[in-house]
Amino acid sequence: MAKCDNIEEFIISNISSEEYNNYNIAKLLKFLLHKDNDVKRICIVGTPYGLLLYLLYIGDYLNTLFIFYGNYPLIDAIRTLQAKGCICLYISNNIIPSNEKEFYQVIVDYISDNLDSYPVEIYRQDTSPIIQKFINERFTLFEDGRISYISENDSKRTHGFNVSVYDSRIKQIIYTGLEIIPQKLKDHSILINLNNCWNSMSQIQKNNILDIFGFNISSLNELIKFGRDIVIFTRNYSKVGKCSEANHIQMYSEIISHYNINNIIIKPHPNNNVLYQKVFDNVVVLPTKMPAELIMLCGLSIRKVVSVDASSNIFGAFNEETSIELYPELLNKYNVIKTRE
Repeated sequence: MAKCDNIEEFIISNISSEEYNNYNIAKLLKFLLHKDNDVKRICIVGTPYGLLLYLLYIGDYLNTLFIFYGNYPLIDAIRTLQAKGCICLYISNNIIPSNEKEFYQVIVDYISDNLDSYPVEIYRQDTSPIIQKFINERFTLFEDGRISYISENDSKRTHGFNVSVYDSRIKQIIYTGLEIIPQKLKDHSILINLNNCWNSMSQIQKNNILDIFGFNISSLNELIKFGRDIVIFTRNYSKVGKCSEANHIQMYSEIISHYNINNIIIKPHPNNNVLYQKVFDNVVVLPTKMPAELIMLCGLSIRKVVSVDASSNIFGAFNEETSIELYPELLNKYNVIKTRE
């Protein structure tokens, strides 16, 4: 689709009446044509974790225009947000038809070209590949896990993505304390506590977040009550080419062998390609779309969390009553490429 000058004409000629209603296009058009001030913020995220941070920190998501990117499983959350009246533009790979992606890409380009005329706050997850489209000093950046705590020298040596915490266009950075904040970033950083954010919300707000991610507390609580209280957090080593899929499966098979299979719940990495429920008999697998932090925020009685190493974001979330068991020696045993110590 070509770049357009008349955005209203472009949208009307490229979208069906059903899509017009389902995707809240009328609300989007009002914003684009400066006829509506209901949109207060733009949120650019690409993972369930990034979306969760925004929802916890901001709370009021109804006045947000969301732009989603990446290959993570956010399509269900997008549909739920749209049903709640939000505007969601998504240019993700693999999860939507190419013509739909191209349609939204044109709108994203139009917004970025005219950004100075929209008096909105801009929130963005770190490592976003579309930052160059939004060159503006109004950015508030959300951490994207431990990589956002990287040193300035190391940030120049990442491959395949850009770490943005040292970008001069960043107004402030929201951290959760997964690691020590680099000294150079402290004066424009805000440290938040996920538990405090969650506990300050009303029950309606909490239920809305659980609904967006399709998290059924009662079902998981029932599993835990009957002994499924060990959660294995997997990584996506084979998906990103750090090891073969066979080695990936063998590694987690060895980890699982240390426990009673009837006590185990597997939480796959959100960018996952292994169907654990087909690989392992009698194992319970949580949805990839669900941020693991919700388990902690909802106060579920997990006895033990397990992983290969502590690189996962989640280990900073659990309290001292939950034991942590790691198997870092398996990285060498199964030839997993380590990109960061």
